[in-house]
Amino acid sequence: MAYKPPKRTLAWIVLFSLTGFVDLAQFLIDLTGVGVAVSESTEVAMPAVVIGLLMLFKIPIFTKINRLASIVGVDIGDALTGGLAPFWILDIWYLWWDVRREDRALLAQAKQEELQRSGMPRPLNEGDVRRPSIEPGTLEETSPEEERGQTARNPDTRPLKSPPLNLNGVRRSQNRV
Repeated sequence: MAYKPPKRTLAWIVLFSLTGFVDLAQFLIDLTGVGVAVSESTEVAMPAVVIGLLMLFKIPIFTKINRLASIVGVDIGDALTGGLAPFWILDIWYLWWDVRREDRALLAQAKQEELQRSGMPRPLNEGDVRRPSIEPGTLEETSPEEERGQTARNPDTRPLKSPPLNLNGVRRSQNRV
């Protein structure tokens, strides 16, 4: 049975909506100065909330170090800028991109394994060019002249029926003395 990536559309909508709202709220709170305590508490709580939601939606976070590092990096960046640049939505976008990339790799691997199990012959490749597999009796035999391209079908190698023209456009006769 082939790998089928899980449907996580609702999970990503929730994550994008939550982080977008938090980013906007933090930016406006820090810009106006009203409710700084709320903004500071969300800075502390957001990594745990994001990790908790990812675990709830069964999105692997602890198996991939780059995903955990992105969450920690955004939290550190938020703290270093004094809360003026909360970019949680960019972190969720990166996680979404990374999960999709992993799903595509697993899907390609499953298709490859299924192709190998099916016993179908693999295409023959020569350099970067795919060559079709030739079974006996499927193609006509070719003569050495045809392989060299010297046939009547090749207009460059056909024998001339009349003598060629000279520079003045007059046909030369073959019986000249």
